[in-house]
Amino acid sequence: MKNILVPVDFSDLAVNVIDMAAKIALQFQSKVWLIHVAFNYPYYTGLEMGTEIIHNVWEDEMSRMEHDLTAMESYLHEKGVDVTALLLEGKIVRTILGQSQLHEADLIVIGSKNIGVFYRAFLGSVSEGVLKKASCPVLIVPANS
Repeated sequence: MKNILVPVDFSDLAVNVIDMAAKIALQFQSKVWLIHVAFNYPYYTGLEMGTEIIHNVWEDEMSRMEHDLTAMESYLHEKGVDVTALLLEGKIVRTILGQSQLHEADLIVIGSKNIGVFYRAFLGSVSEGVLKKASCPVLIVPANS
């Protein structure tokens, strides 16, 4: 197993996900690709003044995400894991699947929150979407692990 893709969302569950990925990566001497996919930047809001405000908020949010992702990358480095972190924008499931192909992932390690049936019925879940469409094995780390 050469490459492990680890999508994270900065929730409390992300720590469990990266710890699980670290155990596997160290066992198999795998490269970890730690990714976070942000929603696409809202380029147009319909209000000229609102666009600048939203742009500034989005830049602050991207900066925070980059900081958090770098902290996770450092945490894995300290454990001895060969890791590269990437902050990406796009449709979440599609981007994760694209990155798994790009980095020739042998495994995807992803978390799954215990969400209700109503949410799943109308919006689905990222882990479920990845599991259904991935071309490699997917290890889902539950919220209570």
